[in-house]
Amino acid sequence: MKNKSEVVPGTWTVTAILLLMATVNGVDSLPASAADRVFLRSPSGFGESRVVGDVEEFTGDDLVLRHPSGRLQRFKSERVLRIESDWSAPHQLARASFHRRKYQDALVNYLKAWRIEKRKWVQRQQLAKITWCYRNLGQLGQSSASFLALYRSDATTFHFSAIPLIWSGRPPDVSVEMRAATLLEDAKQPAGQLIGASWLLTTAKRPQAL
Repeated sequence: MKNKSEVVPGTWTVTAILLLMATVNGVDSLPASAADRVFLRSPSGFGESRVVGDVEEFTGDDLVLRHPSGRLQRFKSERVLRIESDWSAPHQLARASFHRRKYQDALVNYLKAWRIEKRKWVQRQQLAKITWCYRNLGQLGQSSASFLALYRSDATTFHFSAIPLIWSGRPPDVSVEMRAATLLEDAKQPAGQLIGASWLLTTAKRPQAL
């Protein structure tokens, strides 16, 4: 079904989430979308235009479109207003639940949609929503795992606002503090260090966090 626009209970562990992510190209994957419709802001900033084809890639830098002729064309991401494409049934259910702030239901269906989705650019959108679901459900470990999976896939992501930072409030529980300390020590993962530092600001590790 074509639709305009664009699981797992809270007890799932970070390891389980990453194992799920590793199965994305399994036998139950959906076929790639056909005839995406990309709406672009005009170069002047006024008005919009539409191009039709298959979105091959969409990062924080560029969108790459394959025209029906096979020709590839690249557009700067800041020009992209919206994309109309074919979304799976779980994706549509998840989006509807998210808009109603039913984050557990949205999480279940976004994870289902993510698992059967073949398009990497759509998976990134789903990972951003999965991160927001975990954040709204108060599941910090899972939110950090899903965000960092997104960030590793596209360090230029325009979904960076999903990053689960906590600048104030009560000190985290022991398991979250341990996870934060691990993230803080990983110099190869600066986004993870930022997450860990924000979680540790209200703990005895505040000096290292700062």
